[in-house]
Amino acid sequence: MTALVPSEILAVLDPRVEGKVRIALRCSTRTKQAARLFIIDLEGEVAFVAKVHDKQNSLLGKESQVLKELHAILPRDVARTVEEPVRFAEVGPVAVLLKKAMKGAVLRIAAHRLPSAKVTKKVELAVDWLATFHKKSGGTPEGIGWIHGDFTISNLLFHGNRLSVVDWEFAANYKNQAIDLFSFIFDLGGNIFGYFPQLPEKLLLSSPMQEFVRRLAVRYAERRGISLECVIAGARQHANYSLLLAERAGLQENARFYAGYAARVGEVEARFRNAVNIGGR
Repeated sequence: MTALVPSEILAVLDPRVEGKVRIALRCSTRTKQAARLFIIDLEGEVAFVAKVHDKQNSLLGKESQVLKELHAILPRDVARTVEEPVRFAEVGPVAVLLKKAMKGAVLRIAAHRLPSAKVTKKVELAVDWLATFHKKSGGTPEGIGWIHGDFTISNLLFHGNRLSVVDWEFAANYKNQAIDLFSFIFDLGGNIFGYFPQLPEKLLLSSPMQEFVRRLAVRYAERRGISLECVIAGARQHANYSLLLAERAGLQENARFYAGYAARVGEVEARFRNAVNIGGR
């Protein structure tokens, strides 16, 4: 999980009192992405969360609008697992997005070994949530529609047998929804194998991991109601989309990784096809 580094004190809008300003400690990530502040924990399962960016960054305004759109179209049972925007405003030198989110814990995965049965159950819960979100947000039978855009372990909060999802600044509509599945699979591989350029090959050539990937892909396709061919098409889209986001965020290490991935995505796509046992053998 990315370390948060205290950087300055700033004013944050109080969600409980209109126009009132609270003082909070701002934390920024070492990658210079959005900071996150837990303003106040309420009794029960809901917490107010604030994210801050420099005013020049438009991501928070976009995230606020995306969340409003999703809450307008999602059924209530799904909407309650998605952060809800409370207020977006500029305070001093920064933009602040205040949100409501269900509380939970990030999944921990031991490196260099396959997930335990307990972790596998949580992973399957995440895949089920993803398929449900994609379908109920208006996804087409061809697998096109809303995506989270950064569906990785650090953005999933598990609480018992439930899941909530945070950080929607890269969400977009009219995309190949399997992009999210590949983001999740590659993030799992990164946590298991470590972050290095050979990750796609290691992920799809290791026999135990290949079977794990196959099961996740089949599970997602069945619950989403699309063909495995539609899922496989997401490999190419995931490579290009992730490269674009890394370049926009100025994450050079990530950009180099995804540039290499995009350059050989045909090979990775063929291996993924082999992993799910359709064609390519």
